[in-house]
Amino acid sequence: MIYIDGLPKFQGNIFTAFGTAIHKVCQDNIKSDIINHENFDKTFIEELKKVPKEELKDKKELFSDMRTQGKTIINEFLPSMKKFYKNYEVVAIEHELYEDIKGFEDIKFKGFIDLILHLTDENKLAIIDLKSCSYGWNGRKKNDKYTIYQLIYYKDYYSQKFKIDIKDIDIYFCLLKRTAKSKNVENFKVSSGHRRIENAAEVMTNVLTNIKNERFMKKRNECHLCKFYRKECK
Repeated sequence: MIYIDGLPKFQGNIFTAFGTAIHKVCQDNIKSDIINHENFDKTFIEELKKVPKEELKDKKELFSDMRTQGKTIINEFLPSMKKFYKNYEVVAIEHELYEDIKGFEDIKFKGFIDLILHLTDENKLAIIDLKSCSYGWNGRKKNDKYTIYQLIYYKDYYSQKFKIDIKDIDIYFCLLKRTAKSKNVENFKVSSGHRRIENAAEVMTNVLTNIKNERFMKKRNECHLCKFYRKECK
């Protein structure tokens, strides 16, 4: 509806501004190996300038809370990474993938990997996706296959791009939790063997086949989250 029909796309809100800002500052900190939470306010405000004014109406208290929450996360981020990943070297930040998809010559896989570390003790690469959230993820969310497939695709296409054995790449989520009472940064590893990679590839093939055949499928259990719900969408 956005890309084909040309309807106005989502332009962000206070939550997406917070997520972008916390990503940027955490990435800067791990690259410099210095805890610097003072830069968060400036980055957060810059991101809020890109958000429609109506999305920020009556959000002063939330903005104040988010400023404090962001600094709490940043203070914990580097120590948490050093404790969880032990000895590491930063390989890349916001690494872009733009790769061929087997069987679809006119379609590319595009993605941006938040963080790639070389775990020196294990001699492995760690592909890490930063996710800002409120209080964290429950077990169901952590094991949701469609959530996990994002990282599966990153691993698969990164290994193909650089001719790296998939056994030498592990994948992780790093949760940056705004409202958690403790442990505001949580890292956890995701299982990503050959079978799971094959399942993810099959899902992508099915989706792209439907799109090419103009069968646009809906996730009806999430329709209520869509800006076009009960309006332009029939």
